[in-house]
Amino acid sequence: MTSLSRLLRRRPEDGSIILFLAVSVIAGTLVVALMGEVLFGISLSARSGASANALQVADAGINDAVQQIPYVAGTSFSRTASVGNGTYSYTATEDSTYSYVWHIDSVGTDVTGVKRQVKADATASAEDLLPIYINGTGSLSAGVTLDSFTSGLDTATGCTGQGILGVSDGSNLNFTGSGVGNSNCDSSYSMDKCAVYYSGSSPPPLPAQGTAKCPPSPQTYYVSPAFPLSNPASPPGSPQSSYTCSASNPLTFGSIEYATTVNLANGCYVEPSSSSSGPAVIYLPSSGSLTISGTVNSPTSLSSADQTTYCPGYANWTYSDLNSNPAISYCPDWSGKLIVYTAGASINISGHTLFWGVINAPSSTFNIPASANHLQMWGSLVVGSMNAGAQANFHYDQSLANLTQSSYTLSNWREEPAG
Repeated sequence: MTSLSRLLRRRPEDGSIILFLAVSVIAGTLVVALMGEVLFGISLSARSGASANALQVADAGINDAVQQIPYVAGTSFSRTASVGNGTYSYTATEDSTYSYVWHIDSVGTDVTGVKRQVKADATASAEDLLPIYINGTGSLSAGVTLDSFTSGLDTATGCTGQGILGVSDGSNLNFTGSGVGNSNCDSSYSMDKCAVYYSGSSPPPLPAQGTAKCPPSPQTYYVSPAFPLSNPASPPGSPQSSYTCSASNPLTFGSIEYATTVNLANGCYVEPSSSSSGPAVIYLPSSGSLTISGTVNSPTSLSSADQTTYCPGYANWTYSDLNSNPAISYCPDWSGKLIVYTAGASINISGHTLFWGVINAPSSTFNIPASANHLQMWGSLVVGSMNAGAQANFHYDQSLANLTQSSYTLSNWREEPAG
């Protein structure tokens, strides 16, 4: 009995041990499974974070490309750079049909190697230009005139009545001298129209009206709100000290120059290029200086073949202006092939000058000294102030309404599987 009792007493303990071991095994299995789930979750979370970072890095590449487009010559460019915990690589390509549209393809790579790829289109914003806009003071001699054209085909296209002088305050516009400022299109008034751009409830005075001045109302009028002005940004990096364009050193389509002192000398022109259809662009820092002298960027500088390409039909044009310039002088859009941007560099006309181009310099002073004798300009002009002591004839090229500027907006942003 004693042995049997002992055996019976041991059996519950043995059962408890077996049960404990079974529970331990099950618990261990559950812990291992739970740890696996936790580790998998941590891994998934880490990968998700890396993927999100890669997407942000790819998007940073898109934004960098948009900033670089205005300052790049040619029809495509690529760049690789690091940002945060990743690296982006992108390629930007100009559209084969529309030169103001660029297609950007950017791949962002996280430090862990995870990649995301995004694409987007960048479209240039329309340049908000007037034939002439003077933001501050304007002192104009009686020989300063402004008219507009769409081509040199005939009188109707050479005189379109859209030569608008815009100012921020009419009282800041001073017509000097006693001569009659005959424009190509009007024998009495210097401008086709004059407009005062303002914001607020109290408009400033209108400019002086009459012979050799602005035309009477309704051709002189108010516009609200104020004319939108923004100083152009400069390209990245430092400018070169000086740059001179001449007959022997022309600009080319799509070229970009950034210099403190710029001289557009007699015979300077923009040479067509097979690699780009974009304009030649010149940037100057606000401390810079631009001098224009002689005949600059005339359509007559083009070869016969290029004249036919960029001024189609010119051989049959018959328009004749007061200065007996050839009709091809009124080649539409040619002035848009040369654009000058500056936040405040001084702009000086030296000697008898004929200039085809666009100047966007809302804080600059535009100087035409008496010694310049005579300026003729085809294109568009936005300046901070103007001092015109000599005769000047401005001809606004209406095709510049389609001109694009150095700011781009994104559209059609989408993600694609990373290659």
